[in-house]
Amino acid sequence: MSRPVQQLVYNLGVDDPKQVILDALGDALVFLPHIYGSKVLVATAPSPNRRGSIWVPDKSNDEGRFQGKVGLVLGWGPTAFVYDPEFPSYKWEGPKPQLRDWVFYRTSDAWECGINGVSCRYIQDDRVVGTVTDIEVIF
Repeated sequence: MSRPVQQLVYNLGVDDPKQVILDALGDALVFLPHIYGSKVLVATAPSPNRRGSIWVPDKSNDEGRFQGKVGLVLGWGPTAFVYDPEFPSYKWEGPKPQLRDWVFYRTSDAWECGINGVSCRYIQDDRVVGTVTDIEVIF
């Protein structure tokens, strides 16, 4: 039975957003789909329950699901972040994100899918803009 996809929420200053995602995914982490090619699978960053001293209404948190630009790396395909001599115009020579890093991207470059009710996205490796340590920096 599938669960409806929903935006996760965390208590700002109390919860660890990574742990909120990992807890919500639960056993699904063991059964993640096989990723082909140079795609990267990320879980959409949860929304905080408040911004500063202002509490965010529950319905507003859905915007994070549709407009969220930060995700937690769950895995990638065998050719992601690898130089392929067959495509000499594209050379990946920079740092690579690690498993469980926060990355940011253009929302329109990602394709959403639900895994155990968690909003996740597939992104091409060259569409990952970079890594961040604080998910509140980018919105």
